[in-house]
Amino acid sequence: FLGSPPMNLLDAVYRKGRFEADHFSFDSPFDHAKIGIADNTPVILGVRPEHLFISDGSDNPVIPGEVYAMEALGPETLLSFLVGNQLSVCRVFGDDPPAAQDRVTVQFKPKHLHLFGQDGMRVDVS
Repeated sequence: FLGSPPMNLLDAVYRKGRFEADHFSFDSPFDHAKIGIADNTPVILGVRPEHLFISDGSDNPVIPGEVYAMEALGPETLLSFLVGNQLSVCRVFGDDPPAAQDRVTVQFKPKHLHLFGQDGMRVDVS
């Protein structure tokens, strides 16, 4: 989890080929037979801040949240947002980032999703 800001880690449950939590649900991009996770198993999903982006309406998985704080860093802004009670960060480019307490929907490309067991060990998805 090296890097700054660190990887976002979100609690979820693997259920019938989907990752589900109170505030999001989307199809698993991983082959069920390869990951070897039973239904109703708690997991941790990881996505790096540079791989999250404000929703563009594409069919990539979505995670809704509420903006908590922003940190302007020249041409980019680090946008901290709450997904339920879990804090996550994404990098936003442009002159008009969302403001504190705005509702946002972020997305990521499935190839950038990392999967961890509840013990924190990475699950081999290859």
